[in-house]
Amino acid sequence: VARGGHCVYHDFTGCRDVERGQPVPEDSIYRIYSMTKPITSAAVMTLYEQARLRLDDPIEAYLPELADLQVFASGTPESYETVLAHRPVSIRDLLTHTSGFTYDFLGDNPVSALYAKHRVNHVFGKDDMPAFLEKLGALPLVSQPCAEWNYSVSTDVLGCLVERISGTTFCDYLREVVFDPLGLSDTAFYVPEGKHDRFAACY
Repeated sequence: VARGGHCVYHDFTGCRDVERGQPVPEDSIYRIYSMTKPITSAAVMTLYEQARLRLDDPIEAYLPELADLQVFASGTPESYETVLAHRPVSIRDLLTHTSGFTYDFLGDNPVSALYAKHRVNHVFGKDDMPAFLEKLGALPLVSQPCAEWNYSVSTDVLGCLVERISGTTFCDYLREVVFDPLGLSDTAFYVPEGKHDRFAACY
């Protein structure tokens, strides 16, 4: 509990690992999963502040692998028809999950099934960036850009954008521009071996 910029009460309780009976210490490390999305968006906005991109820029200007995208029109994952996207996907579309991309695990549309079939997974830790973009660019969008909201790999594409523009790895850019300046010394995509004893079980 903070008041006037000062901590007036600080406590923690419970177990970091229930099965092992390990209590929660102050320095426990937790998975944050999709909270990576606002962190990625913040990284993109630092590039905006540096005037290295504009929010309405077409993503294909930086990631040509995603040029001339098609949109699923009808059919099944085995046999389908597409139409050309009425405009390129923009950086703003990616930030707002209105890009027309989807996820492989949703299972609520034929394009999701195509992602699963072609193993279009999250880019960092699964495919490298070129392989991810090549597979993604070959598959149709689930909707026209900016037509509807879809939870999707948009944030993965933004990570690729940060790498392409900055010329450094996404992990390094986050560490140097976001995590280190904020003092987030335990925030990363992976927990190093020396910190495994502080890593909380996932419930």
